[in-house]
Amino acid sequence: MLKYIMTILEKYDSDIELIGSGNTDYGHNLAEMILRQKENKELEKLADLESKIEFVRAVDKYKIDVDNEFNGRYEKEKLIRKYTPYTKLNGLGEKKELLKNCSDHKIGLAFKNIYFSALRKIENYERGERK
Repeated sequence: MLKYIMTILEKYDSDIELIGSGNTDYGHNLAEMILRQKENKELEKLADLESKIEFVRAVDKYKIDVDNEFNGRYEKEKLIRKYTPYTKLNGLGEKKELLKNCSDHKIGLAFKNIYFSALRKIENYERGERK
C-alpha cells in the first residue's frame, strides 16, 4: 500500500489542486495517508516484537533447555504452535511434515532456531532504541 501511495505522491503537483473538492487539500490528504501507513507498519513491528518477547518468557517459565534438542519435545511443540505460524516443518524435497510427525531432534532444532531468532530480534530492537 505504501508503494501505491508513493507513486501517487510522485505524480502530485502542488500547483494543480482539485477544484470543487470540498475545500480539501489533496497534498495534505496524501501526507496523512503516508503517515497512517507508516504508523500501521510500526505497530505491526511492535506486535511482532511483543509476540517474540512472550515466546522467550514462556520458554523461561517452562524452564526448557533450548540447547538440548532431544528433551521436552511436547512443550517445545506446544510453544511452536502457540507463538509461531508453523504447523509444518520442511521435509525431504518440497514435502512438509506436520509437527506431530517430526522427530524429537527436528522439533528441537526448529525450536532452537526460533528461540535464538527471537532473541536476536529483541536485542536488535533494544540496540535501536538506545540510539
